[in-house]
Amino acid sequence: MEKSTQCVSVPWKYLEFLCGNQYPCHSRGVSESTVQKAVEKSKFNILSNFYVIGILEQWDDTLNLFERMLPDIFTGVQAVWHSPRLQEKRKSTKSVGQTKMNNASRLYFQTGPLRYEYDVYSFARALFNKRMEKLGVPKTPSSH
Repeated sequence: MEKSTQCVSVPWKYLEFLCGNQYPCHSRGVSESTVQKAVEKSKFNILSNFYVIGILEQWDDTLNLFERMLPDIFTGVQAVWHSPRLQEKRKSTKSVGQTKMNNASRLYFQTGPLRYEYDVYSFARALFNKRMEKLGVPKTPSSH
């Protein structure tokens, strides 16, 4: 609402993490068409170069999918995640007094400064959920 510099001109961009280091992957100070190419390359890389990408907002689903896809590594991961020791550690490192983002702010970022990142995120999340469905991994009740 106050148009803070960090909100209007977001200093961090995530496209580079999935796109790479070569053209067109640097999304700062470039044309709209170049950023669109970076989005498409990111989506291509997600399909071609990543075995699976988890979704933080669907953490339990992510662990279940990882366990199904990589059982040698992730078998029993839910028991570890929900163990009292790990949950106590999680609680002790959680942000205190954190304010949830309201819907107006979320929409502003999704359609404004982070619209390209949100496009790639939506693509990755849809792919994740399609993979869960295809492998018959049930969604946890707390999932979005």
